[in-house]
Amino acid sequence: MRKTLGIVAGATASVTLLAFAVDLMIHDVSLNIATWACWLALDVVITTSLIKAKSNDIWLFLGYTIGAFLITVTLLFKGTWQWGMMESIVAALCAISIAAQLMSGPRLAIIFSMVTMVIGGIPTIIEAMFTPDRSTWWFWGSCAACGILSMAVAKRWTTEERFVPSISAALNGIMFILVVM
Repeated sequence: MRKTLGIVAGATASVTLLAFAVDLMIHDVSLNIATWACWLALDVVITTSLIKAKSNDIWLFLGYTIGAFLITVTLLFKGTWQWGMMESIVAALCAISIAAQLMSGPRLAIIFSMVTMVIGGIPTIIEAMFTPDRSTWWFWGSCAACGILSMAVAKRWTTEERFVPSISAALNGIMFILVVM
């Protein structure tokens, strides 16, 4: 039952990001390809780290990886390209996450990657505090619910099992609250 619910969380995350990609295709896009390429790279590092760590719950970030890939491809056709300080910081921290995975193993890579996601998410949180996009409530709500479900079905309180979905649920939950307030 746990595995099935974990798969549901991952599939729902992937479908949520697919729906977001379709929405981006239909509407004008102001999202940055560089930012989403960094998110995709982090999702790949986290997913491969969870696999290497033999985590029972790879599904959430496998879903995010598939979805981030679809959004990045969508943005290649419709998005904007900007490279600023935040992209440089996230890219450097992503490189550190990859190095950590190669040199120290998956646990350190998971920690570095999640810290990078938190740092990379700060501008989005600040933007939502001052100019919330109310139309994105479904996206943030779905991603928060996927993180909560994934956290609930994890077998152990370890970095490999609950740290990743806990951070995901917290970040997406904060965004959901900010856009619905």
